[in-house]
Order: sequence, then structure tokens, then C-alpha cells
Amino acid sequence: MPVDTRRTGVARLVVLIFFFTLACTISCGTDPAPVPPASAEAMPPGTARTDSPGEIPEDTPRQETPSPPSVVPGLEPGGDLAAMFLQAAELARSGLYDRALELYDLILVEQPDHAPTLINSARVHFIRGRTNEAIELLEHSNRVAPGNPRTLAYLGMAEAKAGHFEDALLHLEGSMLFDPTRIDVGNALAGVYVQFERFEDAANAWNRVLELDPDNMPARAGLERIRQQTQPPAPPQPQR
Repeated sequence: MPVDTRRTGVARLVVLIFFFTLACTISCGTDPAPVPPASAEAMPPGTARTDSPGEIPEDTPRQETPSPPSVVPGLEPGGDLAAMFLQAAELARSGLYDRALELYDLILVEQPDHAPTLINSARVHFIRGRTNEAIELLEHSNRVAPGNPRTLAYLGMAEAKAGHFEDALLHLEGSMLFDPTRIDVGNALAGVYVQFERFEDAANAWNRVLELDPDNMPARAGLERIRQQTQPPAPPQPQR
């Protein structure tokens, strides 16, 4: 069977974009508690997320009065589990993933439905290359706190990496409904569109990313690859 070089070339780019996006996004910061849609946690209108390599995305709500550092939503303030959660997040930031997972596992023994722990643990599993474990934790989080846009975003990106593109499409589009300014989700969603050969939708998604971040490399590369692979071949030159 002949190989469709156009699809293969675009698919290779998508894989690279997934890894770039996920490396920038599936980080190990603390997560606020799940909130209903249209809450004050959403980014202000017109504010774009511009996650850069090596940075931890700003996932905490912007508040006029900062919360005490020992407070973890869903856990007793100042309690052992809250302290354990914060320590685990710090360990993960420092690259001590196995030790972080040990603490997250201990929290989940006591509170198996604590969504922030499920999300953070899933992030670490993903970084460690355990995509299936990450998906399982994020699916659990989505059951106990449906509609958390952060859960939908990470679940969609993990599913995309696992090749579960139909599920990824559902969750990434759902996340974009809550927060269309997420550049990481926009890049991942465009990549999934490419997998279904929905090149126009992919181009639209990447163009939206560039409206928020004109210098975004994955979006620029994706659009250029689509242009190269979808433009009609040049007519043969007449022989002299």
C-alpha cells in the first residue's frame, strides 16, 4: 500500500508539537480546587496564557488578597494532608518525581476523590512516561469534579499522546469552551484536527494561538507544514 507522504509529514509534526506543548504544560505546580464554569478563577478577558519552556503555568486564581501558603482547597488548613500536598508539589517542581508521587499516593489513600491531588499526580505520571496512569487519574478527577477545564485540558493532551484522538478531541474542545485563551490547549487541539485531516480547523486553531502569541513556534510550524502539505503540486514544466 502506498504511503501518504502528506499525512505522514503532518503527523510527524503533530507528534513534535504534542511533545513541545506537553513539556511546557504538564508541569507540577499546585492546582486550585475545581470550580464551576464562569467562576472568578478564569483568566481575565483578553489575557493570554503564554507558557514558556521550563516555566510552570500560572494555574492559581489571581486574587487581591493572597491565600495563606498552607491552605489547600479541599484539605484541612494547616493539617498533615495539606502540608503533604504542598511538599509533594515542591518535590515535583524540583524534579523529585518519585518522592512526590509517594506523597500524592498517601493523600489519595485518605481522600481518594481530592481532585487537585488527582490532577497533580497525573501530571507527574505523565512526565515519567506513564500516560495510561495519568489518563486513569484524570478520568477519576473528571468523574468527581465534572467540567474542570484544567482536568479536561490535561486529559485531552494525555489522550492525544496515547493516540486516543476521538476522546482527546472531545476533552480539548470542552476545555476551550471554558478558557479559549489557553495556548497549550489550542496547539494540542490543532494537532488533533490534523490527525482527522481537518486541516482548515487546524489552521483556524493555530491562527487563534498566534492572535494570542504571535511568536508561538508550534503554531507557526504547524501552519507552515499545513501550507506545504496541502497546496496543490506545481504543474510539470513543459519539456523543451
